[in-house]
Amino acid sequence: MTSAPLVRPAFRRRIVAATALVSIIGMGVLVFLVVLVADRATDREIQTVLSARIAAVLATTSYSGDTLHVANENDALYDTLTWVFDAHGHVVDGPTIPPRLRAAVEQRVRSSSTGVSEEEQWRLAAAPLVFGGRTAGHTVVAVDTKPYFSALGKTVAASVVLGVAVIAGTCLLAWLIVGRALAPVAAMTRTAAAWSESRLDRRFDLGPARDEITGLGAVLDSLLERVGVAIRAEQRLTAELAHELRTPLTVIRGEAQLGRSTPGIRVRERERFGRIEAAAVDMATAMTTLLDVARGATGANASSEIAPALAAVVGRHPDPGADVTIDVQPPDLVVPIPGELVERIVAPLVDNALRHAAAAVRLSARSEDGLAVLRVENDGPGVAVEEGVDLFLPGMRGPDSPGAGLGLALARRLARSVGGDVVLERADPPVFAVSLPAGPGPVATGASVPSAAGSEDPDAVPADERSDAALPAPHRSW
Repeated sequence: MTSAPLVRPAFRRRIVAATALVSIIGMGVLVFLVVLVADRATDREIQTVLSARIAAVLATTSYSGDTLHVANENDALYDTLTWVFDAHGHVVDGPTIPPRLRAAVEQRVRSSSTGVSEEEQWRLAAAPLVFGGRTAGHTVVAVDTKPYFSALGKTVAASVVLGVAVIAGTCLLAWLIVGRALAPVAAMTRTAAAWSESRLDRRFDLGPARDEITGLGAVLDSLLERVGVAIRAEQRLTAELAHELRTPLTVIRGEAQLGRSTPGIRVRERERFGRIEAAAVDMATAMTTLLDVARGATGANASSEIAPALAAVVGRHPDPGADVTIDVQPPDLVVPIPGELVERIVAPLVDNALRHAAAAVRLSARSEDGLAVLRVENDGPGVAVEEGVDLFLPGMRGPDSPGAGLGLALARRLARSVGGDVVLERADPPVFAVSLPAGPGPVATGASVPSAAGSEDPDAVPADERSDAALPAPHRSW
């Protein structure tokens, strides 16, 4: 089985992103309200200062003999942008008017207007000095708003910095809390990725369902139990079928050998018996290989060269067609997989390529990123794959295909059982790629092919007939 891909914490990131979005919106609204309140408070404070100064001028100013008199004890007041003008517009008391403010102050005096106005960084207010129903003059006061708005700017900056810190802290806290909450799920993912069909006894075992996570673990344990029962039933069925087929295969092979060794038999009949015997041996080897895969025993210490396996697959098709040629580029690669299993993986792809090729089939292999990649190409019509359709599902075949639609599914299943895979690399012209683990290892030479039909050597035939013993099996449809 292939290991599960590394699962990135996408759900965790989505939760943290949602938390960050809500925090940004909330802090944005909060900062806006703080700035709005602070701005209005600053306006009210400036207005209060202006009103207080005008009230102080009215309280300390008197009028007698057509002359305005200002109390001396309020000299400090008139050093702070506060002026008193008589009815003719002459300054009675107050500091020197700043050049940038002079025009605005004189305009307020001439127009006798009241209220508040703005001039650059200052705010001005004016009021008439009325004594006995007679306007004896005017007072003009000003406030430098720069310190006020400087403080307002610092408040805004502090609010923004605080908001960013709160958002960052909230996101970090959410990341930690969600990570802690999802830690059992991550552990379950890693544990499940390390399991395979040979570890049918493993369970998550999180205990009684106390929350959503432990409830999920209990449901998955129940599901694993049912899957384990189904897989064990499949393994038992495979073993029973293999056991029941041993006897008839032995009989078929023995009768074929007996027929081939009959004196005076014609050459054509001897070839026919040779093909029957080769088919029996091939069937026994395929059955043993599939049984090993079902049991999870694919030869952990075995290794084989790819070139002999490809040659064996091609050798089963001595006459692929009058107009079809098979081009094999023998690779110098070794895989830690039994050669019989490599043949079973590649054979369905070669069968399909020969069935659909117009003139040529090409087999090649090379090492890529630590994998041995075998490619089976043909120049026939492209593979029509509809969107969302898995070409490797059992029973998936074209409307005009004579096969049962099991070859590609079987090839992928066998490849994945040893950590490889089979994919459609290109649809037109078709190119199927088989990736297998690559690695050095001692290649078993001279080993006999395991047979379910008996313990005797399948190649043990009389020396004078050994040239017929390697006759290929009939063309199979996977």
